[in-house]
Amino acid sequence: MDRTPLKLMLAAMLLTVGCSKPPAVCESNADCFEGAQCNSFGTCIPLMDADTDLDVRPPEDMGPDAAPDADMPPPPDMPRDLPPDVDMPGDVDADMGDPPVVLDRDGDGVPDDEDNCPDHRNPGQFDSDQDGEGDPCDPDLDDDGIPDDTDNCRFVVNPMQSDLDGDGFGDRCDLDIDGDQIRNGDDNCPLFPNPAQTDTDMDGMGDECDDDFDSDGIDDAIDNCFDVANPLQEDGDGDMHGDVCDTCPLVSDPLQLDADADTVGDVCDNCPQVSNASQNNNDGDTLGNACDNCPFDTNQNQADTDNDGVGNVCDNCISKSNILQTDSDGDGVGNACDNCPLDANPTQGDSDNDGAGNACDNCLNLANPNQDDIDNDGIGDPCDPDIDGDGVANALDNCPVDANANQADRDMDGIGDVCDPTP
Repeated sequence: MDRTPLKLMLAAMLLTVGCSKPPAVCESNADCFEGAQCNSFGTCIPLMDADTDLDVRPPEDMGPDAAPDADMPPPPDMPRDLPPDVDMPGDVDADMGDPPVVLDRDGDGVPDDEDNCPDHRNPGQFDSDQDGEGDPCDPDLDDDGIPDDTDNCRFVVNPMQSDLDGDGFGDRCDLDIDGDQIRNGDDNCPLFPNPAQTDTDMDGMGDECDDDFDSDGIDDAIDNCFDVANPLQEDGDGDMHGDVCDTCPLVSDPLQLDADADTVGDVCDNCPQVSNASQNNNDGDTLGNACDNCPFDTNQNQADTDNDGVGNVCDNCISKSNILQTDSDGDGVGNACDNCPLDANPTQGDSDNDGAGNACDNCLNLANPNQDDIDNDGIGDPCDPDIDGDGVANALDNCPVDANANQADRDMDGIGDVCDPTP
């Protein structure tokens, strides 16, 4: 940003009125008219008259409401101990007739026909804006065309009524023009709020108004890296952003978009929506590890049939969600889809198609999906010749699923007592 116009504006603001030489600024009392002094702001202000308690000086804070008191005190006593040959107003020589009438309505010792404020005491005849109207009766003390009762700088010319910080004090008389609580004389950016007084390049000019923020000798208005020193202005991709601050130094990226805020621009980020400042990409498939559903296996299309966040090429259960990829038997088939989750069965062979893999099926050739085994002998019931394990073959057992080794049958009905509802 070219801040030259703003700097010129600041210089213009410092011009005031009331001094003995144009422009109305002063460095010492010697620069001011008689009866005035130079204040700490470089402005000539009138002093209190020696013969009155009327103070016509502008208030120290130069605020818009500060003004000479319209209620003037009564006229002071006439000076005493004057030499005998000094004539006082109204005196006449003894050989003259009646003394001429001298009108002085306000009693300030200045005849009305010479008084620049005949109805308001102004013995020093102060007239800050030199418009012929004395300060106590001038409705526009600084003669800027703005009446004092609405002027935000009553004693300093401010016709545009500029007030940068909107605090009611015009810029030309505001001790803190930008309203950042730092007085203008101490502020490293008097026209730009900079309460922390940050000055990155330590050049005495705050960052908010520094024309060369990075102190690389290139004005910020034309610097292709205004906040990072780049004196040679290298720009490998020609996108008007210097290499040292370009989010994609090798790929043209004039907009410098960075959706994931990882300092790598979207046009060259291998994970534009997921932060991946290191840009690690173990499988080399153009997708960074941070957003690759198979970071160690090339999976350019990122296919994921079961939508569990694990790509098909590395998912141990492609068709069944298995986010944790648990594989208790280590056979490469996840528990979620393994027909023998506790017995290695990488081929998933299942001769009887009962869902229990051959490696763990208790009836290899007879379907036994629930793996029933009443006698817990490891042989599934559908293929166990003695289901109840009582030593009597199923075909001869009067209670084939209830152990009844002695085959007791009191009612001789062919149903063993242990399984006969009416023995």
